[in-house]
Amino acid sequence: RLILETIAALPWKVFRETGQTFEAVANHPAQWILHTQASDEMSAFVFKRQIIANALLWGNGYAEIQRDTANRPYGLLLLASDRVD
Repeated sequence: RLILETIAALPWKVFRETGQTFEAVANHPAQWILHTQASDEMSAFVFKRQIIANALLWGNGYAEIQRDTANRPYGLLLLASDRVD
């Protein structure tokens, strides 16, 4: 629990590749998803804690990116790691 909550509390940022380097993108739609609300069912903190738990227990954590009609991300749906091929 200590590992999960410590990592989940760290800031997760969205980065853009610019040639040989990466820069943080503050106004990306995914930024809100990673910091505030991952989906209608769970907060960003709970989502991050659970996906890290899946990675530690099953070797990887998976999420489906939910997108609107304009192809913008609006949520992350946690997938059961033991059910992903």
